[in-house]
Amino acid sequence: MPGCSSPSQPSPTADAGSPTAACASCYVSATPKPLNVCVISGHGAPYDQSTATLTATGTPAGGSYSWRSANTAIATVSGTGATGTVTGVAKGSANIEVTYTPPGCGPCTDTIPVKVCVCARVNNYTSYGKNVADVNGAKAKIKTRYAKLCCENEGCSKSHALHCTYVNISNTSGALKWAQSGYGRERNYGSTAIATDLYSEVQGDDPYYIRKEAAPAEGTAHEYKIQLDPATGQWSFYLDGGVPWDTHTDPFWKGKRGDNVQWTGEIHNTDDDMSGTSGDKCNFTECQYRVRGPLVYKDAGIPAGGPTTSDGSEWGAERVSATALDIWDKNPN
Repeated sequence: MPGCSSPSQPSPTADAGSPTAACASCYVSATPKPLNVCVISGHGAPYDQSTATLTATGTPAGGSYSWRSANTAIATVSGTGATGTVTGVAKGSANIEVTYTPPGCGPCTDTIPVKVCVCARVNNYTSYGKNVADVNGAKAKIKTRYAKLCCENEGCSKSHALHCTYVNISNTSGALKWAQSGYGRERNYGSTAIATDLYSEVQGDDPYYIRKEAAPAEGTAHEYKIQLDPATGQWSFYLDGGVPWDTHTDPFWKGKRGDNVQWTGEIHNTDDDMSGTSGDKCNFTECQYRVRGPLVYKDAGIPAGGPTTSDGSEWGAERVSATALDIWDKNPN
């Protein structure tokens, strides 16, 4: 029919990883997808890291690749051909795009979701402590609240990570020495495995640290007690009274006592979680200590505003009574 013509049709739009209208055979895909990047700092070689690699495959062969980050505040990318090196910048999520242009064809693109986690080695604390002359015993009942460690969900880190909650006695007369016992979760260097444990530790002339895999159950409360025999330098560690579950003798502590006592939550990386959450806090109750003389324990005497925290926007610490405090993580993983 004269003057009759077919209506124009819209050009098809290519999705990421699919053929384009300009070149029906163009295809590109990058792996792994999604990608996790661990930013590890302060741990030393070979554990410090901040990069991960993407590998792209494009067809038909012989084309060129280009790489782009949609959020350079979280992750950047640099590419050499089919290999893209993603560098984590800050904790969060971003998309990385790879574009492939084969000879004589229009380009095609694939998008890779990237999640960045951080393990920055800086010890942080929530604690109540006081200076006490001649202290040689301390105890508290502590609620078991296990917490996540940095990059635990992403599984891309073999750096050391730890959260622990404990009773501690220190000697600050020279180089800092201490003894402590409590519970925690820990990832050792070179492994992604994480263990929960009951532990005891002595810092003196003969540093000592032992983990007991029979850790207390989540949500249960137990009394942790540490006692020093100054005549021998032997520390004894108790769980719920009875006989010690562990002992250790250190030459430094023979004839000495502590001068400071603490009830503490500790993390080894800023992005490890502290014990407890705002809805289920880690409780210390019956906080007491013992000094030279009769074998009598005294109440901790926690004053109003007594507990402290490394950063009040991240970790909470509050007085409940003269013998009790709560700690928790305000921004858990």
